[in-house]
Amino acid sequence: MLSALLTTLALAGPATHASAEVPPLDTPVPGALGGLDVRLSVELTSTHMLARSRATAPVWIVFEAESLGLQEIVRIDPGAHVLVHAPAHAAPDMTLEVVAFTDVGRLLRSGETLRSELQDRPTFYAVTDGGLRGWARSHGGRSLSRVGTRHAAAHVPVPLPSEGNRRSKRRPIERKKLPPV
Repeated sequence: MLSALLTTLALAGPATHASAEVPPLDTPVPGALGGLDVRLSVELTSTHMLARSRATAPVWIVFEAESLGLQEIVRIDPGAHVLVHAPAHAAPDMTLEVVAFTDVGRLLRSGETLRSELQDRPTFYAVTDGGLRGWARSHGGRSLSRVGTRHAAAHVPVPLPSEGNRRSKRRPIERKKLPPV
């Protein structure tokens, strides 16, 4: 599975930079995320991707690149890391999504994020009230910003107009007796 991803990216050609830009393994979790359950950290450079599990259970990363017809799922065990040679020019439309389970077995998904949005920005995926969210360092590492997702909401609640609402332009339904049968 991972070998197919590596082979596909290797066929795309050599990196445009003379030297490889391997991300550091010891990037600390920002203090602002100290109270959250951080499951994974991801760093992308122009030549490599490093994903480090910070969870007590396995975490999965789903890679997709429509231009290459690629979809790969990589499992990262607790405390482990994965370093992949992934040149930025190989698949500019590549997305990644982080998937994990809660302690009670509920599936958590981060939603798809474009590779270009994560490039050269250490990103941390943490469990929040809303699910699994990605937070990337911005402004030179001085602050965190939420990374965007590319999945639609499963259900959007729509308020129903009420009879007592003055803003409603609908006429109230009249109660009529039905004729005898």
